[in-house]
Amino acid sequence: MSRSDTGHEPDDPRDDVGAQIRRAALEVRAPSTLRARVTQVRADARAPRRRPRRTWSIAAGAATVVAVVLLALLVLAPGAAAPPSVHDVATLALRVPDGPAPPPAPDDPRYVDASVGSIRFPSNAYTASSSPSGVREARLTGRRVVAVSYGEGDGRVGYAVVDGPVLPWPAGAARIRAGTVPVATYVRDGAQVVTWRRDGHTCVVASRTAPLTRLLRYVRQET
Repeated sequence: MSRSDTGHEPDDPRDDVGAQIRRAALEVRAPSTLRARVTQVRADARAPRRRPRRTWSIAAGAATVVAVVLLALLVLAPGAAAPPSVHDVATLALRVPDGPAPPPAPDDPRYVDASVGSIRFPSNAYTASSSPSGVREARLTGRRVVAVSYGEGDGRVGYAVVDGPVLPWPAGAARIRAGTVPVATYVRDGAQVVTWRRDGHTCVVASRTAPLTRLLRYVRQET
């Protein structure tokens, strides 16, 4: 039929092609793997972000481990050991000496040829009631200790000096004075102990036979 017979233009074939394309587009579906991936991405976007907290937890745990290791190294490092107690020194002073009596000092007969820093040990000329009978030298937790033994009649007195900084005063000891020198004294394991400080060092005298008054003379004779 011609245009003059109907009054309308004939159908354009392009209209049919466009309709087919639109129908095909509506029927096209993405592959299942792609749809699953899109769904996972959307879920991850909605989920709370916990990764920074996990990172902080790991960092905090690592810092704790480092602190523990450093503390262990400090505890075990040379020179980090706790100082000996006064009683440790007294125990050493009471032991039988393992060396002979030191000879008199060549420059002053009031002392024997043994010392710790500026502190020298008296000779029998310095302490007329006693005489040196032996010496023992040892290290207590890294500290050098020299102990000279003195015969006191049938008994013995041990006089020890500790190298290095002064030791803490013994807990529970009585605090008195020997002349002008502050001292601490106590009895333990059957021994009388007296300790004082001189020239930045700790001095200790101890005996199981000599009375306190006799031990205090070692302190007074140094002033």
